[in-house]
Amino acid sequence: MPRYTKQKLKTIDVTKLKGIENLQGVSFNPHNVTAILGANCIGKSSLLHALASCYQPQDGELSEDHRISEYLKPNPHALWRGTEYKITYEYRDRGGSEEIIPDDKVFSKNSDRWKPRYDRRPYRSVFYIGIHTTLPLLEYINFIKNKSAVGSQRIRYTTEEQTSEIFQAVRQKASYIFNRNYSNIYTHEISGWSEMLFGLACDNMTYSQISMGAGEQRVLKILTTVFRAPEYALILIDELDLLLHDDAFQRIVEVIRDRASQKNIQVVFTTHRESVLRNPQHLNIRYLKKVGSDTKVLNQVTPDALLQLTGTLDKSLTVYVEDGLSERIVKKVSQSINISKHIKVVQFGAAQNIFVMAGSTAIEHPEKDAVFVLDGDVYRGSSDKETQMNSAITGRSEVARNQRERALEMIFQYNIPESLNPEQYIKESIVKLTAEQVPPHLKEIYTALSNVHAVLDKHNYINAIMHYYDEPQNIIIKDVVDLFSLTPQWLSFISNVKAELERKAEQLALGIEESQLEVQVEL
Repeated sequence: MPRYTKQKLKTIDVTKLKGIENLQGVSFNPHNVTAILGANCIGKSSLLHALASCYQPQDGELSEDHRISEYLKPNPHALWRGTEYKITYEYRDRGGSEEIIPDDKVFSKNSDRWKPRYDRRPYRSVFYIGIHTTLPLLEYINFIKNKSAVGSQRIRYTTEEQTSEIFQAVRQKASYIFNRNYSNIYTHEISGWSEMLFGLACDNMTYSQISMGAGEQRVLKILTTVFRAPEYALILIDELDLLLHDDAFQRIVEVIRDRASQKNIQVVFTTHRESVLRNPQHLNIRYLKKVGSDTKVLNQVTPDALLQLTGTLDKSLTVYVEDGLSERIVKKVSQSINISKHIKVVQFGAAQNIFVMAGSTAIEHPEKDAVFVLDGDVYRGSSDKETQMNSAITGRSEVARNQRERALEMIFQYNIPESLNPEQYIKESIVKLTAEQVPPHLKEIYTALSNVHAVLDKHNYINAIMHYYDEPQNIIIKDVVDLFSLTPQWLSFISNVKAELERKAEQLALGIEESQLEVQVEL
């Protein structure tokens, strides 16, 4: 009888884990599936290894039993002392009430033993699919299992067609992922082997895993795990994108997401495939980033922000904003002061990302010209910003203090009344205009906004007018900002950001003049 049910992993915090230091608040909410991205050697796989080792198997349920010593084996260069990480989670105890119980557990090694003891870990069905599953079975047989054998060997196995609901679902989803019509699915058994092998039939051809492509083999392994896992299981997949064409990768993410929702399963996977950012709906995006010696996490990072984190800049000034509405406002302001051709506007996603990105810029690119713009509804006061920046850039040295000051100097925000968010404030400001103050080409959007009286999410006022105004979202946002710029509230709203961009415009103008003077001197 399972001991725990309705289980959910909430966060992991890492004090020290291989190359990861001071990583706080990696959240696995609100969605069932989490994608972890980051540069090579940042520690993505280490996080999965840690999570795989946090639980012991449920009584009577399909599960694996992993221990941290599998992944952190002592060797002459590393005994792994000082390792420490903590998970927070919640569950319902079947032997007690219906109450959901929050809890946490710290895992560490300060001597020769890991703590806690393995039999004191929380219970949960856990499955780990590592990179080793990308090795084709034939290569395993030739180069590992039978590496001392000479010549060809015949492989004998028994075959059983699988007609159960779960295996038929695996067959159907594999067909969808690879855009192939698999008609049958089989399992094979080789005498003396414990592994379950797969077989497929497609286009009047039947073949076993021994003849299967590595990507095809791994997808079957992943799908079988996902569809056989019990409710509330935790599935960890390292490098989900390996061996997959991008279209197949997008489809397997979709299949995993749907199954996780149906069975209350949590899935955490790592990937280098940035295309996962194209469709972030119902998916937690977590990007790991080094800031000094610490590792930080960015939530719901955008493709543009990721490009800036990993690439080079092609504009004189980069302005970072939370979303498309803020991007349009910054472009409107930059056009009014003739600076738009010199700036690149990048959306960075969740508001808390700004402190990691500004901190990273201050440490790695102190000469970089950048402005970070908050919407103004959270982290309003200077003390709030300082608290967040102290977490992004740790340390008490003068260097760390200077870096924090430099990062904070780059952060600005819109002016809005307390308890309001920009969308709500903009909507309320616009509908105060009289009909005579609205230009003819904006009357339709004005009427649409006037018809929106209540929304479930106050950040959704702009999207809500799509029911009344048949235009693409980017056109709606542009029209809304153009209308807002006609209100008395506009100048106060943008004042901080505009003042900083005007200062940057003066610097750019001075720089251009000096550059032209240098050219004249050379001539």
